[in-house]
Amino acid sequence: MKKILFLILVLFTFTYCSKSKPSIETNYEFSDSLKSSYKKFNSVKNNSIEKNNYANQILNLLEKTNGNNLEKSKIYTAILNYYYITKDWDRYYKITNKFLDYSKGVNDTLNTAQAYRYFGNYHYYHSGYVDSSFYYFNKSEKYFKQLNDLDNYSTTLLKKGILEYDINSFLSADLTLTTAYIVSKRLEDNTKTQAILNQLGLVANQLKDYKQSIDYFNQSLKLIRQNPQKYQQNQEAICLSNLGSVYEALKDYKTAIYYYNLSLKDKNLDKESPMLYANIIDFIANCQVQIGDYTNLPGLFEEALDIRKKQKASSAIVLSYIHLSEFYQKTKNTEKALEYATKANQAARKNKTAIDILNSVKQLAIVDIKNNTIYSKEIYRITDSLQLEERKSKDRFARIQLQTDEIQRENVSLTEENKTIIKYLFILAFFLGGVFLIRYQHIRNKFLVFEQAQQKANEDIYRLIISQQDKLDEGKNLEKSRISKELHDGILGRLFGLRLNLDGLNNSSGEQADKDRRSCLEELKFIEQDLREISHELNREKTMVVTNFALILNKLFENQLKVNKASFAGFIDEQIDWNSLTNTVKINLYRIVQECLQNCNKYSKAKNISVSFKKGIQQNVILTIFDDGIGFDKELKSKGIGLTNIIDRVQESNGTIEINTGKNKGTKISISINTPKQKTKN
Repeated sequence: MKKILFLILVLFTFTYCSKSKPSIETNYEFSDSLKSSYKKFNSVKNNSIEKNNYANQILNLLEKTNGNNLEKSKIYTAILNYYYITKDWDRYYKITNKFLDYSKGVNDTLNTAQAYRYFGNYHYYHSGYVDSSFYYFNKSEKYFKQLNDLDNYSTTLLKKGILEYDINSFLSADLTLTTAYIVSKRLEDNTKTQAILNQLGLVANQLKDYKQSIDYFNQSLKLIRQNPQKYQQNQEAICLSNLGSVYEALKDYKTAIYYYNLSLKDKNLDKESPMLYANIIDFIANCQVQIGDYTNLPGLFEEALDIRKKQKASSAIVLSYIHLSEFYQKTKNTEKALEYATKANQAARKNKTAIDILNSVKQLAIVDIKNNTIYSKEIYRITDSLQLEERKSKDRFARIQLQTDEIQRENVSLTEENKTIIKYLFILAFFLGGVFLIRYQHIRNKFLVFEQAQQKANEDIYRLIISQQDKLDEGKNLEKSRISKELHDGILGRLFGLRLNLDGLNNSSGEQADKDRRSCLEELKFIEQDLREISHELNREKTMVVTNFALILNKLFENQLKVNKASFAGFIDEQIDWNSLTNTVKINLYRIVQECLQNCNKYSKAKNISVSFKKGIQQNVILTIFDDGIGFDKELKSKGIGLTNIIDRVQESNGTIEINTGKNKGTKISISINTPKQKTKN
């Protein structure tokens, strides 16, 4: 009821506000000088003094131009993109402030959301304030979602997912990026989908879901190869090197080297992306050390170190020193190993990065055995400090995520006259809504009764099919047993007796012997007829009724599309062997999906819902149910009968369940059901 009344209120409010809002286009025109400066700005090459001068002229002219015009927003955006590409962050920050003030002044919600995202870019790429970056991306996301601008909404989700990945909040990043992936797929934006898949692969690698990570990277690689001109340079090399990193994590170093070498086939990689090139050759060298192949070593390590020094990549330089130390340790050169471990520690302390200091101290503890106790204490102290800071970052992100009321307050800027009109409209809407609601609720109740009866009937039919199948199997086995006994006790016994008679007649002659032989031939004809009848019975055996559990699930998915307007995605892995699951487990899975979908329809207010059955690495069946709705408090909800029934069914099926949710965070339920190990076919 609250949902319906809210929708009616929003409808009337939006209708009135859209009428009273100033027109985006005004009647004035830009001055000739502004048009001329903007034209020259676009014609001049990037990162030049001349282009910066034109940009300053344009900004001065824009401040003197009153009103709200689409071209004005377009010019602001073009200049901001220029400073973003050239990494002129000071100008980028100042102009973003002006753009935000201008957008708020003309009540342009779309450009306000864009400005917040620009602030997020500034703090992420320049200031290093991760919390501020997340704050602005979060505000931008809420605006885009409210405007139903799916393109910008998915882009902002991607940026948020990258931030969550950076602070090691991998589960949150997985949820954010999965939502971005669903939206970009709806938009059929392959370029953005590829970027999201690549980031999902990195997240899955950190979560040690290596199979899923490889799958994400392969999907990303497929999109790149379908139309390589659409993507930024070196994207294929990046994707291949990421695949190599997964296999390196799996300790499959030869396969990792194979993918790293594939990424180096990009001939211009060392010139276009020197840091990427340095990382790849460093990874190749490190994998060679792990398998004891010292070809081109330490040359590859030293080449990577030289590039990283030229690029002033402080953390990468520390990593190079650590890898060199590990190499010399492997080759029993203790002096060199200690030298490079010390250099790594000195460089890490110079750039004051805690994780670099931790890694360098760990290497020192290995090569400098005499001072191992000192290093161990420092490792413990740094690790404890890093974990504390990581928890604080996650908590701050969670608090920012919940701060959504501010956007709603900023959007409500009506005058007293508007408020009075809306009040009367609300009273009228409430009256009409009440009449409509009573009628709607009456129809809805009838529909729910019918739906429950239909679900009960479906379950009864399913149980009946299974019961019938068991009876058919039992009848078939009995019939096979009967035929086997008939062959053994009847036909074989008669043949044996006939053979003995014929053996006895071989040494006999005369009229009686001939008569006995003819009698044996007649008996053979009877046996032949009996065998023919048995053969016909076997050929007439009925084909087994195969109960198709996937078909029943797809029927449930079809019903879901009919009863809820939310975007729904259902996926069933074809590699799952349903015959390995008992009938009780199948029924439990069916009822769990049914209960979760009903909860989504009734309470979640979700715009996107997905259900997937996948075959896990351990041959287990993994059921994942996701929605981006309002979520719920697990401690309160655990007292409800619906969630209790789901947990009981999972326990009855000897499975495990994980529920990730929270207020305004959506809900993700993951269930794993073990299956008996399958015998390997020769």
